Amino acid sequence: MNKNNIFRFFLLLLAAIPLSFLNINPTQAQRRFPRTCNDGIRIFRDVNFQGEEYLITRPISNLTRIRFNDEISSMCIPEGWVINFHEHADYQGRSFTIRGKGYLRDLRYNAPDGRDWNDRISSISFRREQQSNRSCNNNPTIFQHVDFQGEQYQVTRPIHDLSRIRFNDEISSICVPRGWTMTVYEHANYQGRSLTIKGQGSLRDLRYDTPDGRDWNDRISSISFGRGDEINRICEDAPIIFQHVDFEGREYRLTDSIHDLSRIRFNDEISSICVPKGWSLIVYQHANYQGNSLRISGEQYIRNISQYRNWNDQISSIKVIRSSRRF
Repeated sequence: MNKNNIFRFFLLLLAAIPLSFLNINPTQAQRRFPRTCNDGIRIFRDVNFQGEEYLITRPISNLTRIRFNDEISSMCIPEGWVINFHEHADYQGRSFTIRGKGYLRDLRYNAPDGRDWNDRISSISFRREQQSNRSCNNNPTIFQHVDFQGEQYQVTRPIHDLSRIRFNDEISSICVPRGWTMTVYEHANYQGRSLTIKGQGSLRDLRYDTPDGRDWNDRISSISFGRGDEINRICEDAPIIFQHVDFEGREYRLTDSIHDLSRIRFNDEISSICVPKGWSLIVYQHANYQGNSLRISGEQYIRNISQYRNWNDQISSIKVIRSSRRF
């Protein structure tokens, strides 16, 4: 028997040995990874992604609720998720963190810290990593659906009732650019529970991604910015001009028209303005109400007047109008 025949005989003999004799489950041999792991964390009762499985889409403080306490042997993590696994319930005890996309086929050996975590997990918390969004370069933007999908709206001033723009309890993702601070409220008129989001922040899914860990999906009814509550309060009775953007620096309460802002040391010194409901301002480029002009009607909170064609530090006189009465 030549060498080629010996090699062929050996291959035939190996093929004839049943997989059960080698202690390999045929299904296990074919299924190395779960079919999909994009919609949440998939945990498995046995190693190699075998046995009962469960899809986790929100944090679980006690795995006994889903009959998986100390019963996880393998798992897969979707891309963009950061998962914390805890030894005890209520996110207590020893823990390890894994970033998706990742596959842990045997928790006896594959955990990032090198320890045996097989059947030793009692609670799971996670967050989804922030992703940049092209629609949020200049102004905060709210979106109807998760992942910055659906109808969108750029928010440039406080909104005390989102039903005015048909977004009441309709927000599922938010992006806030650098330099902005947004506060969202559970109820209209800046009432109820609140959440503050500082730029640069992208919350792609308000069910899971919020700083306070609560589900804010479709639960927002009003929005304020920066000095939000304070500005809403002090700007109720009359317009106010501010030296710097974001309602910072010196401020002046307007109750009468001013033909020359140098009299109050505000000539070419205005960068943000708030105008309450029922009031209007006409700002002028030069003293004595001359040059280019811009009318601002309340209710408006303008954190940066340069959004109106470079009006920052370009105002020298102001007319103040309240209802039909002119001051």
